[in-house]
Amino acid sequence: MALTKRAIDRFAHDGRARDIRWDGADGVPGFGVRINPGSTKTFVFQYRWGRERPLFKIGVYGRDFTLQQARAKARELNVSVANGIDPRAPLKASEGSTLGEFAPVFLDHMRTRDAKSVGEMERRIYKWLCYHPELSPHICPKCDKKQQQALGPCNRKGCDGTTAPDAKPSLGRKDLKAITTPMAVKLHQRIAKNGRVEANRVVKLMNQMFSQSEKLVEGMRGAPNPCKDVDRFKEKSRTRYFDVQELVRLRAALEDEPAWLSAMLRFYLASGLRKDELLSLPWSAIHLNSAEGAYLDVAETKGVRDLHLALTDDMVQILLSIPRTSEQWVFPSPVNPERHLEDFRRHWRRVRSKADLSDGTIHDMRRTTGSLMAQAGVSLHAIAQVLNHSSTEVTKIYARLSRDSQHEALETMSGVLDEAFGDLQLEA
Repeated sequence: MALTKRAIDRFAHDGRARDIRWDGADGVPGFGVRINPGSTKTFVFQYRWGRERPLFKIGVYGRDFTLQQARAKARELNVSVANGIDPRAPLKASEGSTLGEFAPVFLDHMRTRDAKSVGEMERRIYKWLCYHPELSPHICPKCDKKQQQALGPCNRKGCDGTTAPDAKPSLGRKDLKAITTPMAVKLHQRIAKNGRVEANRVVKLMNQMFSQSEKLVEGMRGAPNPCKDVDRFKEKSRTRYFDVQELVRLRAALEDEPAWLSAMLRFYLASGLRKDELLSLPWSAIHLNSAEGAYLDVAETKGVRDLHLALTDDMVQILLSIPRTSEQWVFPSPVNPERHLEDFRRHWRRVRSKADLSDGTIHDMRRTTGSLMAQAGVSLHAIAQVLNHSSTEVTKIYARLSRDSQHEALETMSGVLDEAFGDLQLEA
Protein backbone atom coordinates (compact mmCIF):
# COMPACT_ATOMS: atom_id res chain seq x y z
CA MET A 1 0.00 0.00 0.00
CA ALA A 2 1.34 3.45 -0.92
CA LEU A 3 2.32 5.90 1.81
CA THR A 4 -0.33 8.35 3.01
CA LYS A 5 -0.08 11.52 5.06
CA ARG A 6 -2.20 10.00 7.80
CA ALA A 7 0.08 6.96 8.02
CA ILE A 8 3.25 9.08 8.13
CA ASP A 9 1.80 11.22 10.92
CA ARG A 10 1.18 8.04 12.97
CA PHE A 11 4.59 6.45 12.35
CA ALA A 12 6.88 6.23 15.41
CA HIS A 13 10.50 5.04 15.54
CA ASP A 14 10.62 1.27 16.17
CA GLY A 15 14.15 1.17 17.59
CA ARG A 16 15.96 -0.01 14.46
CA ALA A 17 19.16 1.75 13.39
CA ARG A 18 17.48 2.55 10.07
CA ASP A 19 13.70 2.58 10.31
CA ILE A 20 12.40 3.20 6.76
CA ARG A 21 8.80 2.76 5.63
CA TRP A 22 8.67 2.26 1.86
CA ASP A 23 6.04 3.33 -0.63
CA GLY A 24 3.94 0.28 -1.42
CA ALA A 25 3.35 -1.51 -4.70
CA ASP A 26 1.12 1.32 -5.85
CA GLY A 27 3.73 3.96 -5.04
CA VAL A 28 7.05 5.12 -6.50
CA PRO A 29 9.89 2.52 -6.62
CA GLY A 30 12.68 3.34 -4.18
CA PHE A 31 10.68 6.04 -2.39
CA GLY A 32 10.24 5.94 1.37
CA VAL A 33 10.22 7.86 4.63
CA ARG A 34 12.87 7.33 7.31
CA ILE A 35 11.60 7.59 10.90
CA ASN A 36 14.31 9.19 13.02
CA PRO A 37 14.82 8.50 16.76
CA GLY A 38 13.74 12.06 17.50
CA SER A 39 10.52 13.50 16.11
CA THR A 40 11.58 14.19 12.51
CA LYS A 41 10.79 12.07 9.45
CA THR A 42 12.89 12.26 6.30
CA PHE A 43 11.90 11.37 2.74
CA VAL A 44 14.51 9.16 1.05
CA PHE A 45 15.10 7.57 -2.34
CA GLN A 46 17.05 4.32 -2.83
CA TYR A 47 18.29 3.31 -6.26
CA ARG A 48 20.74 0.93 -7.92
CA TRP A 49 24.01 2.40 -9.20
CA GLY A 50 26.31 -0.35 -10.44
CA ARG A 51 26.85 -2.60 -7.45
CA GLU A 52 25.79 0.10 -5.03
CA ARG A 53 22.37 0.74 -3.47
CA PRO A 54 22.75 4.39 -2.36
CA LEU A 55 20.17 6.07 -0.14
CA PHE A 56 19.52 9.66 -1.23
CA LYS A 57 17.97 12.17 1.18
CA ILE A 58 15.12 14.11 -0.45
CA GLY A 59 14.14 16.31 2.50
CA VAL A 60 12.39 16.54 5.86
CA TYR A 61 8.67 15.78 5.98
CA GLY A 62 6.61 18.87 6.77
CA ARG A 63 9.57 21.24 6.68
CA ASP A 64 10.99 20.76 3.18
CA PHE A 65 8.38 18.68 1.36
CA THR A 66 4.81 17.49 1.57
CA LEU A 67 4.21 13.82 0.71
CA GLN A 68 3.00 14.77 -2.78
CA GLN A 69 6.01 16.99 -3.45
CA ALA A 70 8.49 14.36 -2.23
CA ARG A 71 6.83 11.64 -4.30
CA ALA A 72 7.05 13.86 -7.40
CA LYS A 73 10.75 14.46 -6.64
CA ALA A 74 11.30 10.70 -6.35
CA ARG A 75 9.74 10.22 -9.79
CA GLU A 76 12.17 12.81 -11.20
CA LEU A 77 15.09 11.00 -9.55
CA ASN A 78 13.98 7.69 -11.09
CA VAL A 79 14.04 9.32 -14.52
CA SER A 80 17.50 10.79 -13.82
CA VAL A 81 18.89 7.40 -12.80
CA ALA A 82 17.38 5.81 -15.92
CA ASN A 83 19.20 8.46 -17.99
CA GLY A 84 22.52 7.70 -16.32
CA ILE A 85 22.58 10.66 -13.90
CA ASP A 86 23.60 9.87 -10.32
CA PRO A 87 21.51 11.96 -7.87
CA ARG A 88 24.59 12.24 -5.64
CA ALA A 89 26.52 14.09 -8.34
CA PRO A 90 26.67 17.86 -7.75
CA LEU A 91 24.29 19.84 -9.94
CA LYS A 92 26.00 21.96 -12.54
CA ALA A 93 24.75 24.65 -14.88
CA SER A 94 26.02 24.77 -18.44
CA GLU A 95 28.38 27.40 -19.79
CA GLY A 96 26.51 30.51 -20.87
CA SER A 97 23.85 30.12 -18.14
CA THR A 98 21.86 33.17 -17.16
CA LEU A 99 21.54 34.27 -13.56
CA GLY A 100 17.94 33.03 -13.65
CA GLU A 101 19.02 29.58 -14.86
CA PHE A 102 21.74 29.40 -12.22
CA ALA A 103 19.47 30.47 -9.32
CA PRO A 104 17.74 27.08 -8.74
CA VAL A 105 21.10 25.28 -9.04
CA PHE A 106 22.57 27.59 -6.39
CA LEU A 107 19.57 27.21 -4.07
CA ASP A 108 19.60 23.42 -4.41
CA HIS A 109 23.32 23.38 -3.65
CA MET A 110 22.77 25.47 -0.51
CA ARG A 111 20.00 23.12 0.63
CA THR A 112 22.31 20.11 0.30
CA ARG A 113 24.75 21.97 2.56
CA ASP A 114 21.91 22.54 5.09
CA ALA A 115 22.28 26.31 4.87
CA LYS A 116 20.00 27.89 7.48
CA SER A 117 18.79 30.84 5.43
CA VAL A 118 17.80 29.26 2.09
CA GLY A 119 14.29 30.66 2.49
CA GLU A 120 15.59 34.22 2.75
CA MET A 121 17.98 33.60 -0.15
CA GLU A 122 15.10 32.41 -2.32
CA ARG A 123 12.95 35.40 -1.35
CA ARG A 124 15.66 37.91 -2.24
CA ILE A 125 16.65 36.18 -5.48
CA TYR A 126 13.12 36.13 -6.84
CA LYS A 127 12.25 39.59 -5.59
CA TRP A 128 15.32 41.52 -6.75
CA LEU A 129 17.35 39.39 -9.18
CA CYS A 130 15.22 36.94 -11.17
CA TYR A 131 11.57 36.63 -12.10
CA HIS A 132 9.61 33.49 -11.25
CA PRO A 133 5.86 33.13 -11.99
CA GLU A 134 5.20 31.58 -8.56
CA LEU A 135 7.96 32.90 -6.29
CA SER A 136 8.24 36.55 -7.35
CA PRO A 137 5.97 39.28 -5.88
CA HIS A 138 2.78 39.97 -7.82
CA ILE A 139 0.18 42.70 -7.68
CA CYS A 140 -3.45 43.02 -8.71
CA PRO A 141 -3.74 46.14 -10.91
CA LYS A 142 -7.47 46.35 -10.17
CA CYS A 143 -7.32 46.64 -6.35
CA ASP A 144 -3.58 47.37 -6.00
CA LYS A 145 -3.07 44.46 -3.60
CA LYS A 146 0.43 43.01 -3.51
CA GLN A 147 0.55 39.25 -3.01
CA GLN A 148 3.06 36.43 -3.23
CA GLN A 149 1.27 33.96 -5.47
CA ALA A 150 1.29 32.54 -8.98
CA LEU A 151 -0.24 34.51 -11.81
CA GLY A 152 -4.00 34.19 -11.64
CA PRO A 153 -7.14 35.49 -9.90
CA CYS A 154 -6.65 38.03 -7.11
CA ASN A 155 -7.12 36.53 -3.66
CA ARG A 156 -8.73 39.65 -2.19
CA LYS A 157 -12.36 38.98 -1.31
CA GLY A 158 -14.71 40.68 -3.73
CA CYS A 159 -12.03 41.48 -6.33
CA ASP A 160 -12.24 39.78 -9.74
CA GLY A 161 -8.90 41.11 -10.99
CA THR A 162 -5.91 39.10 -12.23
CA THR A 163 -2.44 39.40 -10.76
CA ALA A 164 0.58 40.59 -12.72
CA PRO A 165 4.31 40.84 -11.90
CA ASP A 166 4.93 43.70 -9.47
CA ALA A 167 8.23 44.41 -11.23
CA LYS A 168 10.30 42.02 -13.34
CA PRO A 169 13.95 41.98 -12.23
CA SER A 170 16.25 42.38 -15.22
CA LEU A 171 19.52 40.76 -14.11
CA GLY A 172 18.00 37.27 -14.20
CA ARG A 173 17.92 37.32 -18.02
CA LYS A 174 21.62 38.16 -18.37
CA ASP A 175 24.46 35.66 -18.79
CA LEU A 176 26.52 35.31 -15.63
CA LYS A 177 29.65 36.56 -17.41
CA ALA A 178 27.75 39.59 -18.77
CA ILE A 179 26.90 40.97 -15.32
CA THR A 180 29.30 43.78 -14.43
CA THR A 181 30.20 45.74 -11.31
CA PRO A 182 28.34 48.89 -12.50
CA MET A 183 25.20 46.73 -12.88
CA ALA A 184 25.60 45.49 -9.31
CA VAL A 185 26.17 49.04 -8.03
CA LYS A 186 23.06 50.29 -9.83
CA LEU A 187 20.96 47.49 -8.32
CA HIS A 188 22.43 48.18 -4.87
CA GLN A 189 21.45 51.84 -5.09
CA ARG A 190 17.95 51.05 -6.35
CA ILE A 191 17.22 48.59 -3.53
CA ALA A 192 18.57 51.14 -1.02
CA LYS A 193 15.49 53.28 -1.68
CA ASN A 194 13.53 50.54 0.11
CA GLY A 195 16.18 49.91 2.74
CA ARG A 196 19.95 50.12 2.98
CA VAL A 197 20.29 46.92 5.01
CA GLU A 198 18.25 45.00 2.43
CA ALA A 199 20.47 46.43 -0.34
CA ASN A 200 23.57 45.20 1.48
CA ARG A 201 22.06 41.74 1.99
CA VAL A 202 21.21 41.36 -1.71
CA VAL A 203 24.74 42.31 -2.79
CA LYS A 204 26.16 39.91 -0.21
CA LEU A 205 23.93 37.16 -1.63
CA MET A 206 25.00 37.95 -5.20
CA ASN A 207 28.63 37.82 -4.09
CA GLN A 208 27.99 34.36 -2.65
CA MET A 209 26.23 33.21 -5.83
CA PHE A 210 29.13 34.25 -8.04
CA SER A 211 31.62 32.57 -5.69
CA GLN A 212 29.66 29.31 -5.89
CA SER A 213 29.26 29.62 -9.66
CA GLU A 214 32.99 28.89 -10.04
CA LYS A 215 32.31 25.38 -8.72
CA LEU A 216 28.85 24.83 -10.18
CA VAL A 217 28.98 26.36 -13.66
CA GLU A 218 31.22 25.17 -16.45
CA GLY A 219 33.49 27.93 -17.70
CA MET A 220 33.09 30.23 -14.67
CA ARG A 221 36.37 29.26 -12.99
CA GLY A 222 38.44 32.44 -12.57
CA ALA A 223 35.67 34.74 -13.85
CA PRO A 224 35.60 38.14 -12.09
CA ASN A 225 33.05 38.57 -9.30
CA PRO A 226 31.09 41.79 -10.08
CA CYS A 227 30.01 42.24 -6.44
CA LYS A 228 33.44 42.11 -4.84
CA ASP A 229 34.13 45.84 -5.20
CA VAL A 230 30.63 47.19 -4.46
CA ASP A 231 30.81 49.63 -1.53
CA ARG A 232 28.14 48.72 0.98
CA PHE A 233 26.29 51.09 3.29
CA LYS A 234 27.33 51.37 6.91
CA GLU A 235 24.95 49.58 9.25
CA LYS A 236 24.06 50.51 12.80
CA SER A 237 23.10 47.77 15.23
CA ARG A 238 19.44 48.13 16.25
CA THR A 239 18.64 47.95 19.97
CA ARG A 240 14.93 48.80 19.86
CA TYR A 241 12.59 46.83 22.11
CA PHE A 242 9.12 47.44 23.55
CA ASP A 243 8.79 48.81 27.08
CA VAL A 244 5.94 48.07 29.48
CA GLN A 245 3.75 50.97 28.30
CA GLU A 246 4.16 49.90 24.67
CA LEU A 247 3.24 46.31 25.52
CA VAL A 248 0.06 47.55 27.21
CA ARG A 249 -0.86 49.46 24.03
CA LEU A 250 -0.04 46.38 21.94
CA ARG A 251 -2.37 44.30 24.09
CA ALA A 252 -5.19 46.79 23.55
CA ALA A 253 -4.56 46.84 19.81
CA LEU A 254 -4.93 43.05 19.64
CA GLU A 255 -8.28 42.89 21.39
CA ASP A 256 -10.32 43.09 18.17
CA GLU A 257 -7.84 41.20 15.97
CA PRO A 258 -8.37 37.59 14.73
CA ALA A 259 -7.65 34.93 17.35
CA TRP A 260 -4.82 33.36 15.32
CA LEU A 261 -3.01 36.70 14.98
CA SER A 262 -3.33 37.57 18.68
CA ALA A 263 -2.09 34.11 19.60
CA MET A 264 0.81 34.26 17.14
CA LEU A 265 2.11 37.60 18.39
CA ARG A 266 1.72 36.54 22.03
CA PHE A 267 3.60 33.29 21.33
CA TYR A 268 6.27 35.25 19.44
CA LEU A 269 6.88 37.34 22.55
CA ALA A 270 6.72 34.39 24.95
CA SER A 271 9.07 32.08 23.02
CA GLY A 272 11.70 34.33 21.45
CA LEU A 273 11.59 32.31 18.22
CA ARG A 274 12.87 33.83 15.01
CA LYS A 275 10.15 34.94 12.60
CA ASP A 276 10.79 32.18 10.04
CA GLU A 277 10.78 29.58 12.81
CA LEU A 278 7.47 30.89 14.12
CA LEU A 279 5.75 30.93 10.73
CA SER A 280 7.05 27.49 9.67
CA LEU A 281 6.08 25.85 12.96
CA PRO A 282 4.44 22.43 12.37
CA TRP A 283 2.14 20.81 14.93
CA SER A 284 4.47 17.79 14.88
CA ALA A 285 7.20 19.92 16.53
CA ILE A 286 5.08 20.52 19.65
CA HIS A 287 5.48 17.86 22.36
CA LEU A 288 3.12 18.43 25.27
CA ASN A 289 3.30 15.01 26.95
CA SER A 290 7.06 14.49 27.17
CA ALA A 291 8.37 12.90 30.39
CA GLU A 292 10.85 15.78 30.62
CA GLY A 293 8.13 18.42 30.31
CA ALA A 294 6.45 20.13 27.37
CA TYR A 295 8.86 21.36 24.72
CA LEU A 296 9.13 22.65 21.17
CA ASP A 297 11.53 20.92 18.76
CA VAL A 298 12.87 23.96 16.92
CA ALA A 299 14.84 21.70 14.56
CA GLU A 300 11.56 20.89 12.78
CA THR A 301 11.12 24.50 11.66
CA LYS A 302 12.80 26.23 8.72
CA GLY A 303 15.51 27.57 11.01
CA VAL A 304 16.82 24.04 11.69
CA ARG A 305 18.26 25.15 15.02
CA ASP A 306 19.34 22.26 17.23
CA LEU A 307 17.20 23.27 20.18
CA HIS A 308 14.43 21.80 22.29
CA LEU A 309 12.75 24.89 23.72
CA ALA A 310 10.90 24.36 26.99
CA LEU A 311 7.23 25.42 26.94
CA THR A 312 5.78 27.26 29.92
CA ASP A 313 2.17 26.77 31.00
CA ASP A 314 1.29 30.12 29.40
CA MET A 315 2.89 29.08 26.10
CA VAL A 316 0.96 25.79 26.15
CA GLN A 317 -2.31 27.64 26.74
CA ILE A 318 -1.59 29.97 23.83
CA LEU A 319 -0.93 27.00 21.54
CA LEU A 320 -4.14 25.26 22.66
CA SER A 321 -6.15 28.41 21.93
CA ILE A 322 -5.06 28.64 18.27
CA PRO A 323 -7.85 27.77 15.80
CA ARG A 324 -6.75 24.50 14.14
CA THR A 325 -7.41 25.09 10.45
CA SER A 326 -4.53 22.88 9.24
CA GLU A 327 -3.38 19.44 10.36
CA GLN A 328 0.21 20.31 9.45
CA TRP A 329 0.90 23.96 10.21
CA VAL A 330 0.25 25.95 13.39
CA PHE A 331 -0.03 29.12 11.30
CA PRO A 332 -1.21 28.03 7.82
CA SER A 333 -1.60 30.27 4.81
CA PRO A 334 -5.17 31.59 4.60
CA VAL A 335 -5.03 31.06 0.82
CA ASN A 336 -3.52 27.55 0.79
CA PRO A 337 -3.65 25.56 4.08
CA GLU A 338 -1.14 23.09 2.60
CA ARG A 339 1.52 25.80 3.05
CA HIS A 340 2.45 27.80 6.12
CA LEU A 341 2.03 31.55 6.45
CA GLU A 342 4.89 33.29 4.63
CA ASP A 343 4.60 36.74 6.21
CA PHE A 344 2.32 38.94 8.25
CA ARG A 345 3.71 42.39 7.54
CA ARG A 346 0.35 43.72 6.40
CA HIS A 347 -1.26 42.62 9.68
CA TRP A 348 1.70 43.93 11.68
CA ARG A 349 1.47 47.37 10.09
CA ARG A 350 -2.20 47.55 11.07
CA VAL A 351 -1.56 46.43 14.67
CA ARG A 352 1.50 48.67 14.97
CA SER A 353 -0.50 51.67 13.83
CA LYS A 354 -3.28 51.03 16.36
CA ALA A 355 -0.72 50.57 19.16
CA ASP A 356 1.17 53.75 18.19
CA LEU A 357 4.41 51.83 17.58
CA SER A 358 5.35 53.57 14.35
CA ASP A 359 9.04 52.61 14.48
CA GLY A 360 8.49 49.07 15.79
CA THR A 361 9.60 46.19 13.56
CA ILE A 362 8.60 42.55 13.68
CA HIS A 363 12.08 41.53 14.87
CA ASP A 364 11.74 43.94 17.80
CA MET A 365 9.34 41.37 19.29
CA ARG A 366 12.17 38.81 19.64
CA ARG A 367 14.46 41.52 20.99
CA THR A 368 11.80 42.39 23.56
CA THR A 369 11.78 38.78 24.80
CA GLY A 370 15.50 38.93 25.59
CA SER A 371 15.15 42.38 27.12
CA LEU A 372 12.35 41.28 29.47
CA MET A 373 14.41 38.33 30.66
CA ALA A 374 17.41 40.59 31.28
CA GLN A 375 15.30 43.11 33.21
CA ALA A 376 13.91 40.27 35.34
CA GLY A 377 17.42 39.26 36.35
CA VAL A 378 17.83 36.21 34.11
CA SER A 379 21.51 35.55 33.42
CA LEU A 380 23.04 36.29 30.03
CA HIS A 381 23.93 32.59 29.92
CA ALA A 382 20.24 31.63 30.09
CA ILE A 383 19.17 34.31 27.62
CA ALA A 384 21.79 33.19 25.08
CA GLN A 385 20.54 29.60 25.34
CA VAL A 386 16.83 30.43 25.08
CA LEU A 387 17.35 32.73 22.08
CA ASN A 388 19.97 30.35 20.66
CA HIS A 389 22.34 33.01 19.39
CA SER A 390 24.45 31.74 16.51
CA SER A 391 27.50 33.92 17.15
CA THR A 392 30.34 31.78 18.47
CA GLU A 393 31.68 34.81 20.29
CA VAL A 394 28.55 34.74 22.44
CA THR A 395 27.92 31.03 22.80
CA LYS A 396 31.36 29.45 23.13
CA ILE A 397 31.91 30.76 26.67
CA TYR A 398 28.67 29.31 27.99
CA ALA A 399 27.92 25.77 29.08
CA ARG A 400 24.83 24.06 27.70
CA LEU A 401 21.67 24.96 29.63
CA SER A 402 19.45 22.17 30.93
CA ARG A 403 15.76 21.91 30.07
CA ASP A 404 14.82 22.85 33.66
CA SER A 405 16.96 26.00 33.49
CA GLN A 406 15.35 26.96 30.19
CA HIS A 407 11.92 26.48 31.71
CA GLU A 408 12.83 28.63 34.73
CA ALA A 409 14.20 31.38 32.46
CA LEU A 410 11.05 31.48 30.33
CA GLU A 411 8.75 31.33 33.40
CA THR A 412 10.55 34.33 34.88
CA MET A 413 10.18 36.30 31.66
CA SER A 414 6.56 35.15 31.34
CA GLY A 415 5.67 36.67 34.72
CA VAL A 416 7.00 40.06 33.66
CA LEU A 417 5.22 39.78 30.32
CA ASP A 418 1.91 38.96 32.01
CA GLU A 419 2.13 42.01 34.26
CA ALA A 420 2.60 44.29 31.26
CA PHE A 421 0.58 42.47 28.62
CA GLY A 422 -2.24 41.07 30.74
CA ASP A 423 -4.14 37.84 30.27
CA LEU A 424 -5.06 37.85 26.60
CA GLN A 425 -8.47 36.35 25.86
CA LEU A 426 -7.99 34.09 22.87
CA GLU A 427 -11.14 32.64 21.38
CA ALA A 428 -11.11 30.09 18.58
